[in-house]
Amino acid sequence: MGDAFGRMSVVARVGGELDTRQGEAVPGGGGAAFTPAAQKYETEASIGQGGMGEVLLVSDRDLMRQVAMKVLREEVAGSKAHRLKFVAEAQATSQLEHPGIPPVHDIGITPEGRVYFTMKLVRGRTLGEVVKDLVLGARAVRREYTLHKLVSILEKITETLHFAHERGVIHRDLKPENIGSPQSRVGRTGQHSPPQPTRQV
Repeated sequence: MGDAFGRMSVVARVGGELDTRQGEAVPGGGGAAFTPAAQKYETEASIGQGGMGEVLLVSDRDLMRQVAMKVLREEVAGSKAHRLKFVAEAQATSQLEHPGIPPVHDIGITPEGRVYFTMKLVRGRTLGEVVKDLVLGARAVRREYTLHKLVSILEKITETLHFAHERGVIHRDLKPENIGSPQSRVGRTGQHSPPQPTRQV
């Protein structure tokens, strides 16, 4: 895809001090216009889409690694309410330090004004793909994913969800397609409600 852009500070601008469009201040906001940092990310492919965001495979030019980037969809990028929900999602996810949850690396705004955050790229198949192959009777998959292994994956998923629930975060888009296997990481979060007392993902 080849698009590249830099990291920009986000929280104050999403809160209304500055417009998310590059170099423009909100009238009466009291903030100065800003310029983006040196181009940092290059988009390589689209991984998937959700109700509010699109997940991209991007290359981090500074650290020379691939990461997953969730970016606010173009149709809702101009909505302050959606931007605030998206930032709340990134903030809540970043506070969940657990082996079953991909860590958040960065947050910013693209030059087009779309809020994004980057996460660890979880490689491999999703649990949804595994289940589909099991239903279709794929022999190699059935040999690898025994009943014992599937129960173990389910245990890891419930442990991860319990960890999040104990910290007031609820996943609202939990499905096999959003779960990495065999790592059993819960990913591709959805919307969040305000941070207290309970945040919904």
